[in-house]
Amino acid sequence: MPADPSERAAGLPDWFPGNARPVGILLDFDGTLSEIAPTPEEARPAPGVREALEALAAAGAVTAVISGRRASEVASLLRAPVRCFGLYGLEDERGPLAESLGLVAALESALPDVERAAALVPGSGVETKGLQVAVHYRGSPEPEAARRVLLERLRPVAETHGYRLLEGKKVVELAAAEGPTKGDVLDRVAREAGLRAAMYAGDDVADLAAFDTMDRLAGEGLTVLKVAVQHAEAPPELLGAADVVADGPARVVALLQQVVDRLRTGGARSPSMSDVLLRGVREDDLPIFFHHQLDPEANQMAAFTARDWDAFTAHWTKILSDETVTKKTILVGGEVAGNIVSWERSGERLVGYWIGRNHWGKGVATKALSQFLGHVAARPLYARVAKHNIASIRVLEKCGFTISGEDTASSNAPGGKVEEFIFELRADDEDEPR
Repeated sequence: MPADPSERAAGLPDWFPGNARPVGILLDFDGTLSEIAPTPEEARPAPGVREALEALAAAGAVTAVISGRRASEVASLLRAPVRCFGLYGLEDERGPLAESLGLVAALESALPDVERAAALVPGSGVETKGLQVAVHYRGSPEPEAARRVLLERLRPVAETHGYRLLEGKKVVELAAAEGPTKGDVLDRVAREAGLRAAMYAGDDVADLAAFDTMDRLAGEGLTVLKVAVQHAEAPPELLGAADVVADGPARVVALLQQVVDRLRTGGARSPSMSDVLLRGVREDDLPIFFHHQLDPEANQMAAFTARDWDAFTAHWTKILSDETVTKKTILVGGEVAGNIVSWERSGERLVGYWIGRNHWGKGVATKALSQFLGHVAARPLYARVAKHNIASIRVLEKCGFTISGEDTASSNAPGGKVEEFIFELRADDEDEPR
C-alpha cells in the first residue's frame, strides 16, 4: 500500500511557485523529457510528458521547450500545447526567429569539412539541421578518443566558417557564432510573458546558460527553481548549481504534476481536512493517477514499480469495468489527490490507496480511508503493507486495523519479493480514527 509519509519532504520545494503569477515552465527535451537514446531518431517523450504539458497549459502556466533539435521536430514529438524553440533559439515551431540565409550558406560551405572530420571517427554520424550541423559519436567504441579527435578537427572548421562549437551528450555541434543560447531564450520568454516565477529543467552543458539567466532573474525579484536531471553523462557543475536534482525524466514528470497541483489550488499547501471528499472515478482522473504512480519515492515505499502508460490504462480499464471493485477518487479542496480501491482476492476483501506526493503529511490518507470504510460493508477487511512503510502502517492503525499476520509477497519492484504486514479490520474493532 502506498504512503502518506509525514516525515518526507515533497520533491517540489514548498516555496515554488508560491503566490507569484504568471508562472513559466521551461524545459530541455533530450535527457529531460526523453530518456537518452542511442540516436536522435530513437528518442521519444517519456510516459506522462504529453499529459503533464497539457495539464500545465490548462492550469495557466507559460510552457516552452528549448532544444538543439529543429523546433518542428520537437513539436511533432510532443504534440502538446507548448511553444517549441529549436536550434537553441534560432527558430520556433513557426519558423526562423532570425535572418537565416547567411546561416544556410555558411552551412553548405562548411558541411564537406565536417563530413571529412566525422569520417575519421568510427561510429560517428553527421546530422544537418538546416541552420547548423551536429556530429554524434554515441556509436563510437572509444567515445573519449572520438571527442578529442572531433574537437581538434572541427575547431578550425568552426573558426573558418563563423561557427562556435557546442558540446552535448556524445555530440559536437557547429552553431552560429552570434546565435542565441538557451539562457537568451529563457530571458526572452520571461520578459514577453511578464513571468513572476519560473522553473527550468535540463541535463546538459548547454543548460548552464539557462541556469545563469535564472540566477539573474532571481536577482530581479523572480521566484526561480533550477532543476538538473541526473544521469551518467550529466555535468557535475549543472548538478551542483541546481535547487532540485531529478532522477530521470519520470521524476521530471512528477515535478511537473506537482506544479500543476499547486497552480490549481492557488499554491495552497494545507487544505482543511473537511475538504477531503470521495467521488466515483472518472476517465479524466486517470492521467493524474498515472503521474502519481510515477513517483520513485512512493514506488520505493510501496515496493512497486511504476507502470508505463499502456499497462496503466489497461490496468485501470479492468478496474473500472469490474462491478465487484469499489473505487473512489480522493479530492482535496476539489483537486484530485489520489485514489482508494477495494477488491476481492482469494476470498478476502482488500483495500489499498495511492496519494499524490503533494498531499503527503497532511492526514489526507487517514481521512480518505475513514470515509471509504463507509462504502465497503464487508468485514473482515484486509490490507497488505510493506514493513518499511511506516506512514501507511500508522494510517491503518488510526482507522482501526490491527496486524493479523506477516507474509513474503511477490512484487514487480526490484528483487521481486517484499516483506509485508497483513492488517485486518473486524466489525467489532471498528471505531472512529484514532
